[in-house]
Amino acid sequence: MQPHPLERDVETLRNIPLFGGLPTPRLKLIAYTAEVLRFEPGETVVQQADHADCVYVIAEGEVEVHLATDDGRQVRLGTLGRHSLLGEIAVLCGGRRTATVQARTPVVTLKISA
Repeated sequence: MQPHPLERDVETLRNIPLFGGLPTPRLKLIAYTAEVLRFEPGETVVQQADHADCVYVIAEGEVEVHLATDDGRQVRLGTLGRHSLLGEIAVLCGGRRTATVQARTPVVTLKISA
């Protein structure tokens, strides 16, 4: 028997260091209010320089992180997978996205609004 989606999302959040120390009721509230979004390979999750209004937790799949340089080159910064948090820097600083993130595989995220 598979766990209820809310319980699965709570466990996903529990594996993120930023959320790991929160009590279960708080994790349930975050999971309940999070929006589940799916991305296909090649789809953009966040675009560099866009305004940041949320963070994403990767529940399934992998994404690639790229940085556009001033001379127009794309620099691959790395890959993030399950239980990774992305977009938190821009949200915490109240700024813009610092990199572009694209789905490498089918990806399921929890979108948590700022």
